[in-house]
This record gives sequence, structure tokens and C-alpha cells, in this order.
Amino acid sequence: MGYKNHIFILTFLITILITFIFFSGCNSTTCTPYYPNITVNKVNEKVDVEFLNPSVCYRIIEYEVVNQGETIYDTITIEIKMINSRDGNIEDTNFITIPRLGAHESKRGNLKFKGKCWASYEFQVNIHPLITCK
Repeated sequence: MGYKNHIFILTFLITILITFIFFSGCNSTTCTPYYPNITVNKVNEKVDVEFLNPSVCYRIIEYEVVNQGETIYDTITIEIKMINSRDGNIEDTNFITIPRLGAHESKRGNLKFKGKCWASYEFQVNIHPLITCK
């Protein structure tokens, strides 16, 4: 009986040792931008006043999404927020979905944002997912 107990304890200790060795590499995480070679540029901005409510304006943004790298990307989702420059409030948000963007390829489009005519706005761009971790 003593021999079987020693084998059991030895097997148990080896299993714990292997588990610690296996999981020791998972303590550090490397996070990088998911789309490091994708840029979004505002090409043009136009303001249209709403006819029935002159305090409401629509900002039509012409954008260009550029893949500056060699990687071909499938289904890129880009979120663009229109933020009031004075108070930091998000006034409007739009999403762009690009089904495929090849190496060194660019695509253009237009987005319409609703805001106040008197306000000044900044645009914040987020490409989803923002990061990938390994």
C-alpha cells in the first residue's frame, strides 16, 4: 500500500508542475491595434440647414478609408462620433461597414450627422475591434 500512495503523490505533484509550466506563459498579454494600417480621412464637410427648423443643421462628411498595408481586411466596422467641442457631449454617431478592403485600397463615402447650427463639432473615429490581445 505504501508503494501505491507514493505513485499517487508523485503523479499528483507532476500534474501540478506541468499545469504551472503550461500556464506560466499566459501571464503576459500583448495588445496591438487590430487594424494598424487603416486610416480614416475627412475629405470634405458640408452643412445643410433643416428647412422647418433652422436651429438644426446636418453635417455631411465625405470620408476616405485607406488601407496602407499589405493585409486584406474583411468586414471593417468604423464608428464616427460627432462631439460638441464646447461641452464634450456626443451629438450624433454613425457606423460605416466595409465588407472588404484590399491591400493599398481606399474607399470613399458620405455620412450625415444631425446637430445644432451654432455649435462647433469634432469627429472621433474608432475602428472596431479597437485592439487584439494575444
